Amino acid sequence: MLIFFSLALLLASTTATAFSASSLAPNGRLLLLVDPLDDFGVTSRLTECCESEMRGGGRLLQWRARWSPAMARLVDRESSCSNKNDFDEEENVIGVLCESDTGLKYSEELSAHLRMANGVCEARRDKYMMMQRLEARGMPVVRQILTDDWREAEAFLHSLQAPSSSSSSSFSKCVIKPPRGAASKGVCVATSMEDAKRKFDDRYTLGYANGTISEAVLLQEYLEGNEYAVDTVSCNGEHKVVATWRYDKRPLNEAPFVYFASELVDENDDNDEDDEEQEDEVAQVQDLAVRVCEALDMRYGPSHIEIKFVKGRGAVLVEGNMGRFHCQDFCTLVDMCIGYCAVDVAVDAFLAGMVLEVEKEEKEKQEEEDEFVRMCLEASMRWNSLPDRPPSLRCRGMIVHLSSLVEGTLVSPVAEVRRGTDEDEDEEAVDANGMFAKSLLAWCPLYEDAGMRVQKTVDLTTTAGYALLASFNKQQIAKDFRRIIELQELMHVVR
Repeated sequence: MLIFFSLALLLASTTATAFSASSLAPNGRLLLLVDPLDDFGVTSRLTECCESEMRGGGRLLQWRARWSPAMARLVDRESSCSNKNDFDEEENVIGVLCESDTGLKYSEELSAHLRMANGVCEARRDKYMMMQRLEARGMPVVRQILTDDWREAEAFLHSLQAPSSSSSSSFSKCVIKPPRGAASKGVCVATSMEDAKRKFDDRYTLGYANGTISEAVLLQEYLEGNEYAVDTVSCNGEHKVVATWRYDKRPLNEAPFVYFASELVDENDDNDEDDEEQEDEVAQVQDLAVRVCEALDMRYGPSHIEIKFVKGRGAVLVEGNMGRFHCQDFCTLVDMCIGYCAVDVAVDAFLAGMVLEVEKEEKEKQEEEDEFVRMCLEASMRWNSLPDRPPSLRCRGMIVHLSSLVEGTLVSPVAEVRRGTDEDEDEEAVDANGMFAKSLLAWCPLYEDAGMRVQKTVDLTTTAGYALLASFNKQQIAKDFRRIIELQELMHVVR
């Protein structure tokens, strides 16, 4: 039986500031979520927060990235959708969250109008502008150029080559990607100058966020080293790391960066005792993530920041996904392995942000207002008690990203992974019928039934599902992960 740890005593929020005092009026409290992706459980978790932390007085409004009538009136825009998904203007918005890259502009503009402190900053959304701004502030970032001119691109690629590199066999690889993208879509690697030219010329086929097309393409140096993702939450400009993941990405199906796993790590994880530079690898990565939040003026909400640790250079920023959560099914794992979750902490941060405004209110309040004031103060206490960095992991946790090696129509049900026990005689077996995994927490394949159309996996948008692994035994997780990867070669039988 699986045991899930309670968050009630482990979450936290802050003595901060942010929203107008009118937010405390007793007409209803609303949390806006732009572009919900409930495949990963964040929407469900936010709904629970509205019901529990706001004691039934809150509501989550899921909103696609188009201006509804009420929202359009707020920001003086023309409505671009029907009144189907809207809010009562008597309700009071306590915060705006976003789950997609494409919806960040909408959520920023709405937050800015509601005086929710983050303001509008294009450098939080545009990968090139982000790196330019951070580099100007002295931060270690990936080297890059944004151009629609091959001559400029070629000169940049020459600048990346080592002085002794004179042949294509010693070419320093580069990454080519759209300046606005998501889920690794359209990202490719060039292994020679000729390959770079060919992919540069094919830039119109890259996947751009929100369906946009750009003449320019983003070229970046290829960094070798461990890749991490750091989840943070900000409250009144104070930034706390709530989880750190190490990615396992590999070439697959002619794509360069297919996700195989996202593993939770802490500051004590996998340090190389013989290499002083790597002794504090995770700590350096976490510190850089916080500096990124500061430099991009994040005041409230979550961020998901991708960083590589490069030998000889240390932590180097790859990209920041500011204002949105990790787009994976992470809540269950972090609950078990850390004891609290970015979703709950983000809601607390919004509530805690009202504390100073509460203090400005008149002493005499209606009974319902008093209840909401207490909620905000409790959220502030939880934030203040939350550590700046996550504690040591209670147990190990990993998201296994399933891949399809084939495409076509599934002819039989997909092989199944079942939770194993010490009594399973065939726990080592991996065949078309499936396998046992002692660390299995959840098995969620995308393609299950005969007749389903299967796509080859080349990025996160074509992933074939996922599995969650959790155990006190790190070696057991590594073993189960390795066997699930073996199973993928047998999982999908298509015609």
